[in-house]
Amino acid sequence: MTKMQNSVMYLFVTFALFIFLTSCKSVNPYVKYNYFNGATFINDTLNISTELFGDIKYHPIKRKEIKMKIRGIKELKCKDLLVYGTTYISPYYDLLLFYNTQNKQITDSVKTTVLLKDTLKNRILIKKSLDNKNVFLYLKSVKTQKTNVPLILDAENIISNVRFDTLAKSQLTYANIFNEHKDIDNYLLVKNKFETAPIKSTDRSDWDKFQYLATVLSHDASNKELKALLDDFEVKRRAYFQPKIDSLMAIEEGITLGESAVIQKLKELSKNEQIFMLNENHWYPNHRILATKLLAPLKENGYTYLAIEALSQGQDSLLISDKNTKIEGAKNYPTKNTGYYTREPYFGNYIREALRLGYKLIGYEYEGVGDREVVQANNIKKILDNDSNAKIVVYAGLDHIYEDSSGRGRRMASYFKEFTGINPLTVDQTHLFGNAKSELALFNIDLFEGDKKLNTNVDYLLINDINSSLDAVFDEETMADFSIVEKELNTYLNEEILVSVFYKEEYAKYKSASVPILNKIINITSKQIDLRLPIGEYYLKIRDVNDNTILLKEIIVDNLQ
Repeated sequence: MTKMQNSVMYLFVTFALFIFLTSCKSVNPYVKYNYFNGATFINDTLNISTELFGDIKYHPIKRKEIKMKIRGIKELKCKDLLVYGTTYISPYYDLLLFYNTQNKQITDSVKTTVLLKDTLKNRILIKKSLDNKNVFLYLKSVKTQKTNVPLILDAENIISNVRFDTLAKSQLTYANIFNEHKDIDNYLLVKNKFETAPIKSTDRSDWDKFQYLATVLSHDASNKELKALLDDFEVKRRAYFQPKIDSLMAIEEGITLGESAVIQKLKELSKNEQIFMLNENHWYPNHRILATKLLAPLKENGYTYLAIEALSQGQDSLLISDKNTKIEGAKNYPTKNTGYYTREPYFGNYIREALRLGYKLIGYEYEGVGDREVVQANNIKKILDNDSNAKIVVYAGLDHIYEDSSGRGRRMASYFKEFTGINPLTVDQTHLFGNAKSELALFNIDLFEGDKKLNTNVDYLLINDINSSLDAVFDEETMADFSIVEKELNTYLNEEILVSVFYKEEYAKYKSASVPILNKIINITSKQIDLRLPIGEYYLKIRDVNDNTILLKEIIVDNLQ
């Protein structure tokens, strides 16, 4: 090859690389400040917002593709594009939202102008301006439509909601974000929504963010961010309680240490009781692991009912131990509809195990009428009204098991005692933190009498430091290491993905409404993923932060790998 040929080849390769890079990169530096919360679109830096529709799939912005879509429309420039998406419900159209500050004449009031209404190609372009700011909304049908009226109505609706201020941002809260994404089971996506939300940091907003984010991250019990959040939550509490715990450990009276010893102690304590109440903090999957470990011992003591606060209304009747039941929709495992907190893998396993052991599950949560605590107590009382000899395990949230009035008023257990005359055995595993040199430590409540930072209206306090893993739930001989190598993962190197594992039978029937046995957010460093699972048949599902499915396949886990 001659020197001239080398030069020509170099220029050709350089030009080709330039075309590739410019055709694939995001064209507007402000795109990274876009934030979507359901139908609400906010750009925090530009201080613009609007209400879009919830049926839009958003796409990466690529110059070459966009240039084809806006060819011949002189008002639109690739470099000004902020949002590009396509509806997946009729009417079907591409949506492109542009922004610039190129007004020749500055307007001191909002002005809306229809620049293009093309009935032949079924497209519309509308401009909205204030001062020197312009927003351009371009909609174009992607399928043959009988009429362009729905397209025009959508465009008018969207442009009418465009604002050039911070109102939408000021109204955004972490509660909004949580409720908007409550039914989305891609916890990586939801995590990202919390971490990128344009919400000002205050003591109140930071506390809200912590609570909601910890709840979301609890769906991956091994998540490092969850551990960091919980460590921060516990640090002052551990420092406060540790001297007291150390002094009690030296005396050893009224304390039971170790998993097997604590479970045996609770079995003995509950033997002659009719009601056993255990609480949980919704951020802690290991609370559900202990609850699961107690099911068999309590069943041996004659407990046959399991009343769960977290069950959604009407779902208890669909959770049946008998696989041969004729009830339509009945099953012996949870689904997405069973409840919100029950979608967490270890809560799902708690329900599966309870049904396997033959418990009758009862939902008792407040349904929106009357005092929540009173309604809960009455709902549990109804079990006794129908079966006076029933022995009931109650699995509640946080403070509901307090037996007497607290500074925040009376709780469910207090009303239950009043309504039934039964004094329940109550165990609180949510408020005491410290190092007891054991995964489980049970303390008689008398040991903390008078402590100003503890509510002592329960019978026992428990420190639960069980490691949240499937190894803590399943017998060692039923567990196996599993590895999968997929070339598709190379595309996501140094990015986070969500791995979910579902029981084959459950996923085959309920698909995305199934409750996984494992969720794991993984930072991809190679095309191999390593997991540890019970031996069995599963569906493995891998998704990215935008909820794109990278992989969905059946897998068999055995001990032959």
